[in-house]
Order: sequence, then structure tokens, then C-alpha cells
Amino acid sequence: QSLSIPIFPFHSSLQFRSKHSLHSSKITLSSTPITNYSSPLSSSTSNQGGTLILGGNSNLSTSLIHSFLTKSNTSPIHIISQNIINNRNVSNTPDSVLYYNVDLNSSDDIIDFIRNIQPSVIISCLSYSKDEKNSSEFDTNSYESTSIDYTGTIHAIEAAKSIGCVDRFVYVSRLGAGDSENTLPLAIKDSMRPQLLEQSRIEKALKLSGITYTIVRPGPIVVSNEEQNSSKPVLTESLFGYGTILDTDLCELITKIVNNKKTENKTFAALDKTKILLTSPYVRPLEFWEPLPFDDFVL
Repeated sequence: QSLSIPIFPFHSSLQFRSKHSLHSSKITLSSTPITNYSSPLSSSTSNQGGTLILGGNSNLSTSLIHSFLTKSNTSPIHIISQNIINNRNVSNTPDSVLYYNVDLNSSDDIIDFIRNIQPSVIISCLSYSKDEKNSSEFDTNSYESTSIDYTGTIHAIEAAKSIGCVDRFVYVSRLGAGDSENTLPLAIKDSMRPQLLEQSRIEKALKLSGITYTIVRPGPIVVSNEEQNSSKPVLTESLFGYGTILDTDLCELITKIVNNKKTENKTFAALDKTKILLTSPYVRPLEFWEPLPFDDFVL
């Protein structure tokens, strides 16, 4: 049985094959792409390989898709977005970008999905996947807006370890997670602690998994606009940097990371050199004549 939903002008309907009829009063849809491509659960290998992005309904994922399309030869690009119907990114993407609805709370579903699409790269940006009300797109009726980041990413790590097809797992964490807690201003450290603890656990699990990984901890992410053209994005392994970064700059750095062996099994802060803040004894901008409090990582 299938469910037809007329949404986009170039598709008269979107076909989803129902895997389970009802689950927790919600329809659980199978991992069938909403494009003309065949289901990854079929025997076809035309959609295998490429990059899998967890968390597709955000400005960050939109910028990440654009960066991969323009600066990388990776294809196809698989996107897991459980709010597909409300995802405005879907109708404007080329055929090499495939969106799927996969239950990230189900370890079995994630394993089956990854086994069938065989991605060489997985990028998790679930903690930045928000809807317009700033709640998690993966469970908008639940208080668990951060736990899907933990559950979904951990399931993906376990699946990648079990299947063995993934060459690189990139986790987009946050400054303040893991051993970078002291980079945060005191005023925001306590309010972010629950989320940072979960992200710290994800980082530890990824490091212990044996998968080749890269952890990226951006500072506060700013949505870019055409007027912002003087930024200087940088990666650093230092624990002494804090500041903002444009979403487009962050995504360009991630694209470069995936294709660079020097970044394997490393943890980076991602910052904009022009927006560095000093956080002690109080928060203030770094003056133009002051040296950066960290060394760049040269890609």
C-alpha cells in the first residue's frame, strides 16, 4: 500500500511505501527516496556510495549540499530528513541529491539503510537540524530535541562500524563539547550543559569506534548573506579559540576535510578569524592588532 501526497509541481505525487502502519500514533515511512531514483532497498547499485548527511532541514545542510555539489566530486548525496513534507530544500535540488525518511530511533532501520546505500562518507549535523519553530525536525511534538542528535548519530556510528563501508565519519559538534568546555563564556556554559554533555558522549563514542573520523566544533553559526564577503574561516586544534562562523564557511571547511587525509582522526574548532572573541576575564572582540590566540591548521 502506498501513500500519495501531491506537493511539488514536477511530481504529481510522492510515493512512500509504508513499512509500518502506525507507530506511536505516527506513520513510520520506509527509507524510500522522494525523487525519481529507485529505493535503496532494491538491488540496484546506481544510488550506492557517495555521502550521507544526517539532518536535512536546516540552513547548514542546505549550505553543505551546495558546497559538495560545487566543490566535490562526491555523488550521490543522500539526505535523511524526517520532515520531508515541510522541507523547502527538496524541490530545488538536482537528481544527484536524494532525500529519505528514515527512523533514526531505530537501530535496525539505520543499519538496513546504510547497508543498502553503502556511503563512503557520513556527516552528522543533527544538532543543527531545526524547523522554523526551532524545535527538532525529527520529533517536533517531543521534548527530546537534543536526544535525537545522540540517538541518531550513535545508531549511525554503530551501523558504520558493523557494515564497514564508511571511509570517514564527520560529526559536527559544538565548541564547548568534550575538552573544549573552557572555551565558552561563563554566561552561556551552564545553559548549554545538557546538550554539550550529549555531544561529548557522541564524540567519545566516535573516537572509540575504530572508524576514521573527524570532529568539527564550530562556534556559534551565523547564516550568511551576500554582504558578508570578508570572512576568513579557519580550523584549529587549539582549545583557546572562540567566535562565530558563517554557515557557508563551515560547510566549505567540511568539504575540504572530507577530501584531506591530514584531517583523519582529528578534532577541530571551526572559526572565523575576523570574528574572534576573547572570553576571559570578560567577553570582548579580539582587536585587529592583537595576535590570534591559536595556530591555524593548514589544509
